[in-house]
Amino acid sequence: VSLGAGAAHRKAKEFLPWSALAGVAWAIYSVGLGYFGGQWLGASWLGTAVSVLALFGAGSVAALLMRRPAPTPAS
Repeated sequence: VSLGAGAAHRKAKEFLPWSALAGVAWAIYSVGLGYFGGQWLGASWLGTAVSVLALFGAGSVAALLMRRPAPTPAS
C-alpha cells in the first residue's frame, strides 16, 4: 500500500494518518488474537499446531480467491 501511495503521488499528510490508524488496528487485532487464542488453547503444542494449520488454511483460501477469474459482465 505504501508503494501504491508513492506511485500515486499521495502526500504524506494524506497517507500518514490512515497508515498509523491501520498500524494500531493491526496491533490490537494481533494482540487480541494471541491473547484469546492462548486463553482458548493454552500454551501447548496443540495451540501451536492449530495456529500453524489456521495460518496455512487462511493462506490457501486467499490464494484460491486471488486465482479465480474475474466475473464477466452480463450483457
